[in-house]
Amino acid sequence: MALGQHRIEYEVIEGWEQMPEGWAFVEVAGVACDSQDRVYVFNRGAHPMIVFDKEGKFLNAWGEGMFKGPHGIFIDDQDMLHIAEGGFLNYMHKRAEGPLPGHDQTMIYPPCGHSPIARVTVCDPDGKIASQIGGENPVLPGNFVAPHGIWADKRGDLYVGEVGVQAGAVKRMAPLTPAAFQKFRRRAG
Repeated sequence: MALGQHRIEYEVIEGWEQMPEGWAFVEVAGVACDSQDRVYVFNRGAHPMIVFDKEGKFLNAWGEGMFKGPHGIFIDDQDMLHIAEGGFLNYMHKRAEGPLPGHDQTMIYPPCGHSPIARVTVCDPDGKIASQIGGENPVLPGNFVAPHGIWADKRGDLYVGEVGVQAGAVKRMAPLTPAAFQKFRRRAG
């Protein structure tokens, strides 16, 4: 079945990925391809980073216990992975008495300083960490609430977009407001 009615059309390839027996994707947060056409699927399951070749053959998986809240991935021209993860998602708790006023969910967040650190991780294709950005207080420059969109330019500078403001996380930080977008200039390495 071809999809689209424009100059470019696509065809669904059902069952493309050849997963190990019993494995499944859980909330895929990002997909990226490197210069060797390896496909990296970043998800919230037991195996956060699952890697396939261009034909869908399983190559490897890594990141178990390494990531707290997968959000996004970008691979630069040096095949370095830039990974965004939002820590506060792991500390949402159900409220027995229902939603907070003005919220449509029955979730609360811990106070600043008690949530896991949201961060951007830069690593090689095997998961070896080259750098991590982010700190405990999400309203300070260089820290995050929920980084999602991530990109690196040819110089290696990073651009990170957040969704924390829209997610309602900012209400607990008033009167301070975390950044919705930040640029990080590469200084070394």
